[in-house]
Amino acid sequence: MGGEHLIPLKKPRSYEEQITLLRNKNLLIKDEEFAKQILIQTGYYRLSGYYYFFYENPKTSKKFVDGTTIEDIYNLYRFDKELRSILFDLTSLVEIQLKSKLSYHLAHSYGEECWKNHQVIKQDQQLYIFEKIKKSDSKSIKHHTEKYDGHYPIWVVLEILSFGGILNILQNLNSDDKKTISNTYDFKPYYVISWIESVYKLRNNCAHHERIVGRVFKVKLDKSMKAQSSKDSLFIMILAIKKLTKGNLDSWSYYQKKLKNLLEEPDFSQGRLENLTEKLGFPTNWDEILSQVDL
Repeated sequence: MGGEHLIPLKKPRSYEEQITLLRNKNLLIKDEEFAKQILIQTGYYRLSGYYYFFYENPKTSKKFVDGTTIEDIYNLYRFDKELRSILFDLTSLVEIQLKSKLSYHLAHSYGEECWKNHQVIKQDQQLYIFEKIKKSDSKSIKHHTEKYDGHYPIWVVLEILSFGGILNILQNLNSDDKKTISNTYDFKPYYVISWIESVYKLRNNCAHHERIVGRVFKVKLDKSMKAQSSKDSLFIMILAIKKLTKGNLDSWSYYQKKLKNLLEEPDFSQGRLENLTEKLGFPTNWDEILSQVDL
């Protein structure tokens, strides 16, 4: 810290200079005003995460393949943005169901205020919960503060915790509780907890608007997953979400239709983006696979 940079930081460039730089990299820009608006709305740096997919040789050259347009790049950016929206909603299904399963099991096993029990919830997690209660503006918390003299049942407490907060509770439960909760998903704790951890990371990627296309997803594979897609693909990640929410048939039908419409939209399924589905690890019969009730 405080020392000189080994490599000087890049200097800021005007929008006009950014457009010139892209043209020098062999990108076709017919409408400068359109290109400028894209750069204003998204930022050169954010958009640059999508250049890689159009380079002649990403490892050795930062020149675009002949004929690549700024519309091609922007369409991939738009696809990724809409994909994140669908995935964020799907990860929410996992979070909500986990809260439900955790509160039901813990309340029936240890009582409604079991979160105060050190043998159930570790002390550092209890302190975290107390802080969340103190800062919460939830109507449920206010109601229990006023009517029940500040006593809060586990099902109220879990609702105000973040996905990361409830995942931390799950990870630190005793082995018997982990096994009981995992059994409600019909899978062993080894898979359930690892899948939820992967979903949580995906949720953060989506929440912080990080690129999904081209990302490697580390997901532990059960036997059925190994036959469906390449390891670390987005489709494997989606399979894990399906396994964690397989009883939620109405929601799956809705989001599967949204995913199908997105993948088949002409802007994203033709021209330079026609192989997107394959790059994301989706097999040709992906719709049929996700339609199965039991995976």
